[in-house]
Amino acid sequence: MIKTGKFQEIMTGETEAEKNFRLFFDYIPDGALLAEVKTKKIGFANQAICRMLGVSQAEIKRMSLTDIHPRENLAYLSEQFDKMARGKLSSIKNIPVRRKNKSIFYADIAASPPVTFGGKKYFMEVFRDITHEKELDQAENDFLSLASHQLRTPLSASKWILEMMLQSGGLSDKQKEYLGDLVASNDRLISLVNGLLDATRIEAGEMAVNKKQTDLVELILVATRLARPNLEKKKQKINLLVTAKVKPAIIDPMLFSESLNNILNNACNFAPKNGNIDILVKADRKNYIIGVRNFGPLIPKTEQDKVFSKFYRGHNAKNYQYVGSGLGLFIAKAAVEANGGRIWFESTPKRGTTFYLTIPK
Repeated sequence: MIKTGKFQEIMTGETEAEKNFRLFFDYIPDGALLAEVKTKKIGFANQAICRMLGVSQAEIKRMSLTDIHPRENLAYLSEQFDKMARGKLSSIKNIPVRRKNKSIFYADIAASPPVTFGGKKYFMEVFRDITHEKELDQAENDFLSLASHQLRTPLSASKWILEMMLQSGGLSDKQKEYLGDLVASNDRLISLVNGLLDATRIEAGEMAVNKKQTDLVELILVATRLARPNLEKKKQKINLLVTAKVKPAIIDPMLFSESLNNILNNACNFAPKNGNIDILVKADRKNYIIGVRNFGPLIPKTEQDKVFSKFYRGHNAKNYQYVGSGLGLFIAKAAVEANGGRIWFESTPKRGTTFYLTIPK
């Protein structure tokens, strides 16, 4: 007979394979539990999850998933349970979990489709405590926010002085060229600082959203005009293709413009010289869909899951001599989602890369 060590036997009629699984299950280093599909009651759990929650094996046996997940997460978790019940794996990132003493820690959770033990069906959830990683991220964000605020004022003053010098008389062409380069470098630093401040606000959950009735087509036309200086450098052309009747939408126009400007700027940087950039506007039953296609290099499959990450700059950026902060698409994603939409991309041969975003009708 196989002894189960610290693992409390709570089922009868198990096969030898099930007993072996439970023995292994108890010594998984991450927290793990099985909960009944119908009742969400916790059937059994390993020592690691008991330590995370601050409970004993006897206590956790009397608990359900609703006891460890805060109430505001239950609707989202219910959606994940339905997904698992349909036989799909689920990965839930950065979700708060409640300990016995009511304090909260954060975990990444991997959950399995139903498995059968002792004639009952269970979900399996594996918890990885990421509280320490969140604390490090918070320290990084606090530093970036402080540094950015301290840099903003002297950079704005430098911009004003440089522009005054450029407008003064008596400068040679060479001096004007040097001052122009300084202005451009200063503008890039200001853009980086503003991006860092936006990123820290996003991660702190402080992104302001002010929705109102908005003319989407007009904002798209404004974005194309703002992109004109970048287009002219590489002799590129924008084609606007509208295939749907677009009515005003209730969104935050500033956030929409910020997301579209970042995507369009990205397209200009990676589209070929003398090339085209297509802006596609179409609709489905619930959303307007805006696509920006650049006909440029493909995004390698090994990098595709990183595209919307903070500070991510792809391998192609080096080949195209593109100098960027790696914040544009991170900010664009947050802005789109704050407006109730979603963002994704397709990268295929001959058609380059197309970024799509949706706006609820």
